[in-house]
Amino acid sequence: MEPRFLVFPSFAALLTIPPGADTALIVGSTLSRGRHAAVRTTFGICTGCLIHSIASALGLSILLNGSAALFEIVKLAGALDLGWLGFQSAIPILMGLVWLIAFTMFLSRMIDGVT
Repeated sequence: MEPRFLVFPSFAALLTIPPGADTALIVGSTLSRGRHAAVRTTFGICTGCLIHSIASALGLSILLNGSAALFEIVKLAGALDLGWLGFQSAIPILMGLVWLIAFTMFLSRMIDGVT
């Protein structure tokens, strides 16, 4: 066996050892929402990998590479999906800010009423 055929598996192993974005997402999900959310996040990541693998095996990559319009549609759908996920993630934060502002206004009125 030629040594150059060992180069790819060596580099592939080195690139898969350190934690990546998936790991950071799972850890963040665990810390913010608990174990159940982390399991759902892991399932979502695995499902996405499976769908990507199937699409790649069926030749979707070749179709997207050949059709700029189809690529733009898939890209737009992905951007809309990420935007929706970001919006859903921001709702609890925004609600927390609303409650904080309301509570601050309440305390301000209470203090003004006492003095």
